[in-house]
Amino acid sequence: MKKKILSYDWKNLDFILLIIVFIICFIGAYTVKLAGTNMYINGNSMGDYYMRSQFKGIIMGVVVIIALTLIDYHFICQFAPYYYILCIILTILTKSPLGYDYNTDAKRWLKFGSIVFQPTELLKIVFIIFMGWLLVRYERKITQLSTFWIIVGCMTIPFIAVLSQPDLSSSLVIIFTTMVLLFISGIPYKTIGIFWGIPIPIISAVFWYITKEDSIFYKKLWDVYQFRRVIAWLNKIPEYADNLNYQSNLSVSAIASGELSGKFLNETVENTGRVYDNVSVRESDFIWSVIGEEFGFIGCIIILILYAIVILRCIRIAQNARDFQGKVIAMGIGAMFMFQMFTNIAVATFLFPNTGLPLPFLSSGLSSMLSAMISVGLLINISIQPSKTSKGGLRLKAGNLEEYDPEKIV
Repeated sequence: MKKKILSYDWKNLDFILLIIVFIICFIGAYTVKLAGTNMYINGNSMGDYYMRSQFKGIIMGVVVIIALTLIDYHFICQFAPYYYILCIILTILTKSPLGYDYNTDAKRWLKFGSIVFQPTELLKIVFIIFMGWLLVRYERKITQLSTFWIIVGCMTIPFIAVLSQPDLSSSLVIIFTTMVLLFISGIPYKTIGIFWGIPIPIISAVFWYITKEDSIFYKKLWDVYQFRRVIAWLNKIPEYADNLNYQSNLSVSAIASGELSGKFLNETVENTGRVYDNVSVRESDFIWSVIGEEFGFIGCIIILILYAIVILRCIRIAQNARDFQGKVIAMGIGAMFMFQMFTNIAVATFLFPNTGLPLPFLSSGLSSMLSAMISVGLLINISIQPSKTSKGGLRLKAGNLEEYDPEKIV
């Protein structure tokens, strides 16, 4: 173990990524405090509780990052199939008596005594690790159609497990991540184009039909809350839209009220209150409404720049990865972060229908924070892997015939 640690190329440790991530984390800790300032349970403000919980997640995340920095990610990937199966089982168990819904009518959490966690958050990063393991195993057969269908099949299982909770937004994270990894893996674009070119028009036509009020499916799907949300977002039912879009409309109003520089420096929350005080789940799914009102347009732009740097560091680490597996994992993490950032902000600004997806490093929630920190730890480990050695070392790119052997690293 000591020999492996000494073999790491520590000068390549991505300090910029770490600094940016922790800046966002500290902004998030204070933002969730603001979100809970005027939220009371048993007469106690939730602001301090949210901030303490966020700092607890940050401290646990530091431990996770240090551990994953020191443990070779190739060793972790050896057990990827077991992680994959375990996380799918845990996700399915949310439908059992162990499932917990936090009064949301969607069982997305597991509760063991006082411990409550969301297996979907862990599944997203485990799925990326598994895809890294899978694509390396089929690297020489990557152009074969059978390989493509194996990848799609391995994606479909967790997708269905997550969608059944129901959790549409997280299931879409899995699809988007898979699409990105298919593009970078070397699978012929013709194969990808045929696969997506056929179902997308069909899905679009079906969606158009079922959202018509005179279709046979419209009334049958009306009892599905997610369907009503989409219909309200399309404004096809004006008499219901204001009620179903209430949260999203308030979020947009909160962001707009922040104007250019926000209210943080000009008005105290205790004295004036905030528009976002009426937004549900503002400490997590709608954290962007708090950011927009408190820090204004300027603050939003600064945070978007910080997120852009995180994504660019993921791409840079992927480009400089010592082997194909590292490239796949780094790009998968970058795709996951990008989709979650875009979707969360799009929902808060009403570009998308209301769906729950946390904002990495900013939203309150230990499961989300630890999943994001695991991702950072893997990125750091990929960045410090040693270069090719005299004893063989790591593969430098896809297609190299030499297989990675951790025992060959001096």
